[in-house]
Amino acid sequence: MKTRKISPGNLFAAALVFAACAGFSGCRGDEAEAGSVLDEAEEIALCGAYGEWISPVPADALKVFARAASGTEYAVRVPVKVSTQVVAGTNYRFAFADGKVLVVFEPLPGRGEPEISEE
Repeated sequence: MKTRKISPGNLFAAALVFAACAGFSGCRGDEAEAGSVLDEAEEIALCGAYGEWISPVPADALKVFARAASGTEYAVRVPVKVSTQVVAGTNYRFAFADGKVLVVFEPLPGRGEPEISEE
């Protein structure tokens, strides 16, 4: 069998993904332990999925939005709720009172500025 070397960067990234998912029961997918019953009201977090909507929008998320929207038509808008997704950085879904949803990507520190990634 041929062996391959794994670069330290790839190994570190894999370890981060594993560590992030290890704490969530939702990483098991839809499988449940034999004999267990899930309450219908119980919500299972899914790794890589967007979280619940948060309203009002926290100050730190508003700062990310302001940095991304600066100089655009969105700079004058105020989001009413936000949902986040951890990727190689963070995706923020900002929702507005008129139903419009805007996605802003904030890269990891030192990797650039937040930017509008989906309209």
